[in-house]
Amino acid sequence: MPPMMIRAALRDLQHRRRRFLVAVIGAGLLLAMSMIMSGLTDSFHNEASRTVHLAGADRWLVAEGAAGPFTAITMIDDTAVQRVRDTAGVTSASPVLISRQSVATTGKPMFSILFGAAPGALGSPQPTEGSPVGKNGEAVVDNRMEVSVGDSITIAGQPFTVVGRVRSSLLASTHVVYVSLDDARRLSVEGSALSTAVLVTGEPASAPAGLRSMSPDDAIADAMEPLKAPSGTIAMVRTLLWLVAGLVVGSVLYVSALERTRDMAVFKAVGTSSRAIAGGLAAQAVVIAAFAAAIGAALATLLAPAFPMTVELSPRLYLLLPVVAVAVSLLGSLGGVRRSLVVPPALAFGAP
Repeated sequence: MPPMMIRAALRDLQHRRRRFLVAVIGAGLLLAMSMIMSGLTDSFHNEASRTVHLAGADRWLVAEGAAGPFTAITMIDDTAVQRVRDTAGVTSASPVLISRQSVATTGKPMFSILFGAAPGALGSPQPTEGSPVGKNGEAVVDNRMEVSVGDSITIAGQPFTVVGRVRSSLLASTHVVYVSLDDARRLSVEGSALSTAVLVTGEPASAPAGLRSMSPDDAIADAMEPLKAPSGTIAMVRTLLWLVAGLVVGSVLYVSALERTRDMAVFKAVGTSSRAIAGGLAAQAVVIAAFAAAIGAALATLLAPAFPMTVELSPRLYLLLPVVAVAVSLLGSLGGVRRSLVVPPALAFGAP
């Protein structure tokens, strides 16, 4: 593209700076919200991945027919657990019980995920603050809960002492609380010797009869299954936000192209190609997109901590945002580009 067209495009941006500023701010707001939507969906996977890997298992064994350890309805008894321990290739095996319970701290009760594991065994995590569960009546909580080590909480009406804190959540920032397996069984299945999964280290040759083996990735997918529909909805909203951002930029550039019709005719009359003129409009779209992306990234960074659910803005999102901004802006500018291509050179001399 000739330098003359670049200068003309930049001068037009300067001349109509107020209009373009509105487009930049509007597109920036939309891009910020789309970035937050992406951060939400990323957090769904990241929280499931963190919680699954905290368990420290190579394989998750669930009852045959159960969807997975986090959505299981069919239980496993201790007889099956012993069969797992006797299976060739198993280094260690520990049953866990995952259920949903009401947890009260200093305020009203909140819905939480209860994760029961034998103290010191697979499934009982090493907290980032405090110590792991060592006996009945102790709990390790998600570090976003407003409690400290040594505080008392109530789970299903029963008191527990917080001995540690670790980053662990599921189901869109729902807190995970770790207790002993005995406590989990007492609160969830009336003390019966039942489990929702058996965690295994090593590589069993095959799962015992009546059980099915899952990888950590399979367990992560199971933990995310209840969020499949919300994730799809968020993805659709994000796409719509991108399209609207493109329309904001495109509408401003189209109006600019209409107002510059005679200027474009003059350029064509002196020998400037239609491609070069269209390139000038595209350059304007790229400049607007760059500023909108910068505003969008800054706004997303400021707004993310205010959301009630965790929004995880990864470096990948910051790198992807300007690419998306330029793409949607160029798409939106097609109307103005098309207008520039059909302007007749004769219009420069006053021809109708």
